Amino acid sequence: MTCRRVAVLIHGEWVNSRCWEHLINTLKARGIACITPDWPYKDSEVGLLRTEPDPRLATLGIDDIVEHYARHVRECDEPPLLIGHSVGGLIAQILLDRDLGCGAIALCPIPPRGIRSLRGLVVPTGTRIFGHRFARLRTYRMDYAGWQKDFVAQLSANEQQASFERSVISESGRVLSRLSMSYVTGLPDVSLRALERAPLLLVAGSVDRLTPIAIVEANQRAYRVPAELCVLEGRGHWVLAEQDASEVARLIERFAVPLRDASPRRLALQPLPRSRRLRVAIVGAGPAGLANGAALAQRGVETVIFERATNVGQCWRSHYHRLRLHTTRALSGLAGLPIPRAWGQWVAANDFARYLQRYARHHGLHIVAETTVSGVHREGKIWRVDTDQGSWHADRVILATGLNRTPYLPEWAQQGRFRGVVMHSSEYRDPAAFRGLDVLVVGAGNSGAEIAADLAFGGASRVRIAVRDRSNILPRSLFGVPVQVASVLLGIMPASGLDVLVRCLQRICFGDLTWLGLPRPSRGLFTQITRDQTAPVVDVGLIAAMAEGQVEAVAAVTSIDGDVVKVAHGPAIEPDVVIAATGFRPGLSELLGPALALDERGLPRLSAAAEALDAPGLYFAGYLVSPEGVLRAIARQSEQIADAIANLERSADVEKS
Repeated sequence: MTCRRVAVLIHGEWVNSRCWEHLINTLKARGIACITPDWPYKDSEVGLLRTEPDPRLATLGIDDIVEHYARHVRECDEPPLLIGHSVGGLIAQILLDRDLGCGAIALCPIPPRGIRSLRGLVVPTGTRIFGHRFARLRTYRMDYAGWQKDFVAQLSANEQQASFERSVISESGRVLSRLSMSYVTGLPDVSLRALERAPLLLVAGSVDRLTPIAIVEANQRAYRVPAELCVLEGRGHWVLAEQDASEVARLIERFAVPLRDASPRRLALQPLPRSRRLRVAIVGAGPAGLANGAALAQRGVETVIFERATNVGQCWRSHYHRLRLHTTRALSGLAGLPIPRAWGQWVAANDFARYLQRYARHHGLHIVAETTVSGVHREGKIWRVDTDQGSWHADRVILATGLNRTPYLPEWAQQGRFRGVVMHSSEYRDPAAFRGLDVLVVGAGNSGAEIAADLAFGGASRVRIAVRDRSNILPRSLFGVPVQVASVLLGIMPASGLDVLVRCLQRICFGDLTWLGLPRPSRGLFTQITRDQTAPVVDVGLIAAMAEGQVEAVAAVTSIDGDVVKVAHGPAIEPDVVIAATGFRPGLSELLGPALALDERGLPRLSAAAEALDAPGLYFAGYLVSPEGVLRAIARQSEQIADAIANLERSADVEKS
């Protein structure tokens, strides 16, 4: 029986994808198509990589490798089978934890954090790795004696020599630095206690010196959802040799066949509601929409959530790749389900998208996807919700489409006079397409600041950032404590006092930034948030890039003509690309029409429970900026809205009775 399944093969340390050559041929013969990406900077001939490795390899970290493979996996039409060896086995477990595979096989895997085994530690493994603990920013070569002892001791002398010449290359000092402590503290986190996970098979070699059976057994026992364990008798760490290919391929096929017809682990979205009358309609399945749906469900109020994307969290997957939450994981979860600790303190955008899917699944929310709401209109005491799938009537409507619904481009960007490329920041993904180019980023908000730093460190020949507003800039953490935590703890102080405190902290962290071309903010941070509803800029690399001369500040853009971009003061600029990080608009007028008055920010006047004062029964969830963090504020606001609606529902039931 063959399995027409795609497998992504993830190699480990000291080698590149050539290590899979024997296994690939055997798997192909069994109907398993293989994708074998190299680690970054390892896509050259083995001989060259051994003697003259790319200098950038030295700074490559395990987190970089994880994101590299995550991008390859996401390009597959459906979640693939993940197969990893050694460090690749750890990466396969991390990607499976992120719901990126239909299953995973970890061959002699390095363990994730939290796996300890004294029986494993008494074996003298990894001694050559410990020597690299304090020398990170260079590459290292594996000597033949180390390869022979720790990887291929079970092979004949001729096979040992042949495998060394065919496979072994130089390795990143940064990777080796983290491996040096892996047997004591483990490496990156995996959600070992998660309540659900796709199938996982852990494979150990009975004479493996690098990851002994005890380590792999401890890895297996740590999972709440059971993982399979298989021991290959007489095999060491290198289970990829030619004579092992058939046995390993049979093992993979046996594991993969039950996955052949398995559907991807995605949220089961609901069909359109049969009844055209709803109690509560929610527009938008982002954090605010889901939080309100869950809060109302807990109070016995049925909701239907309309979402224009194909799946929950889709917009988070379309952001630029380096994006992470600027608020800490512990304070970013919605009510009823924390974000897994394994995803780190600063959660990646793709991980947050998966969290939103888990959240919707956990609360059993009724979500109708691929349904675009075109209008919400009052008809007597109820509301009509118009969509491209028809119209529904609801007693109450919660709009949760967010402040960032519609990208905003200033007039100069819409005139089409620039001969180069003009794009909105929402179209930016990663710096690869801009290597060697002169890029102007317009706007120094969070997106502009992060994109400028990404471009500078990603190979753009020149990066400039046009600064118009006087923004407050904050570090993400101060002395190891997330700034958000301090904001929550100090929230009882008056804004004026907090402004003074923050100004002192800014001077301590950054000094005077005017020498970099960044003007002093016109208002204190907390006053800016509470009065202007403007979020501060969280620094994740811009200040360092500017201090090193990799990003230059220029004045605000006034016009574009031909190849020339004119700024408010200073010489004109002739970039290859202009990225307009000019923000978004809520776009509520498109949904509501002229019937409801909106302020200069495009929002109506709201009550304490986020109900429109001029339109009872219409609520606005998530249209806020808060010192405690937007996600935390959304979680709190959803409880207020749900309480208000539940009280109205009870009052209506009493009147009917």
